[in-house]
Amino acid sequence: KIPPQPSESGATTDNEGSLYQLNLSAVTFGNETITSWDVTWGDGTVSHYFIDPTAPNGNLTVTHDYLDNGTYIITSDATDNSGTTYPSVNAANPSIDTITVDVANVAPTLSNVQVTTPINENSFADLSGTISDPGVLDNFVLTVDWGDGTNGQKDISTYALAAGTENFNVSHQYPLFGNYTITTSIVDKDGGAGGPVSVGLTVNDVAPVLDPIVVNPTQTQEGGRVVTVSGTYTDVGPDDTHTVTINWGDGAIMNSTDPNSTIVINAVNRTFTATHLYLDNPPVGTPNSAYTISAYVTDNGGLRSNTETAPVEVDNVAPIFGEVELNGVQAVPPVNGQIQSTITINEEGVVTITGTFRDPGILDTEKLFINWDDPGVPPQAVTVTRDANDPTIWHFTASHEYVRDNPGGVYM
Repeated sequence: KIPPQPSESGATTDNEGSLYQLNLSAVTFGNETITSWDVTWGDGTVSHYFIDPTAPNGNLTVTHDYLDNGTYIITSDATDNSGTTYPSVNAANPSIDTITVDVANVAPTLSNVQVTTPINENSFADLSGTISDPGVLDNFVLTVDWGDGTNGQKDISTYALAAGTENFNVSHQYPLFGNYTITTSIVDKDGGAGGPVSVGLTVNDVAPVLDPIVVNPTQTQEGGRVVTVSGTYTDVGPDDTHTVTINWGDGAIMNSTDPNSTIVINAVNRTFTATHLYLDNPPVGTPNSAYTISAYVTDNGGLRSNTETAPVEVDNVAPIFGEVELNGVQAVPPVNGQIQSTITINEEGVVTITGTFRDPGILDTEKLFINWDDPGVPPQAVTVTRDANDPTIWHFTASHEYVRDNPGGVYM
């Protein structure tokens, strides 16, 4: 009996996840036939193949899927119709009975990478995508550069993904508005790299919200107490910065960035205070003699909040006379603007009156009239002069000749 001569042939290289093809053939003599083959693939898998009895010979071409990269040694045996098993030889090198196959790693790929856009500041962006890798035993490290960061440091996240992962969905919070580029890459356990893949994200600015403002006091007078306005505001953007603008209603508009602004912002608690001195009351006829104060907040993206308003009553203050002299003699204090007799002069004598009065409303227009109580002489309009050092003090002087004697007084 001449034993059969089985042999095996196949490539010495392959890629993971690809079907490796092995050719099995045998030369037989006489009535011998090959009834089955056994193949040891080197990765822990053993395959048994039966031969169809009607087949003209025992030759086979079989395939095997190597799930991971590595070096594998293939051996095979043929069994004839007598039940005897014979080892195969390498058809390319009959001196050995094995085939050594180097299976290469295949890098993973990323596809369908997309992000929810746009979103509002301080919201989460969801990033998703698909992973493809024929090496089904590979696990992965997914790396995402979110495109933001602080103090020059990029915000990069890594995610460990199990073997067989086909999809990913990760999220990231963006506290600050702007346009960002998200870059994603992936590496398998063998160092095969896929990507990078970049997608764009728009994070919208959201306007701040101003709460009702508080005025204290709600009633004052021109040149009187300083009025304080305070307020609080909110903003979903934790990293946003803000300015405050206040229109005091009397023509003065103040921004927190102005030189000498009285607006003080507490950026941590997002509150503000501001002070203002009203130099004049509203025009005559204004309801309740009130100015309307309005305020709004602007963030560093240029978005303005709602405008909040509140009234403040500013009352006029009547002028009050100070010292008044008649010909150098201090006059009796005026009563209802009338000076009682203070000095005595002869007819055709001249009276010179000098004095001051105070008006805290420094924007008021002052007019002084003197009624000399001299029959037939109309009231005299007198020029007043503001004090050089105190804008609330006014000076005046005027003279009048009494051409006849006539007891009376002086009215101002």
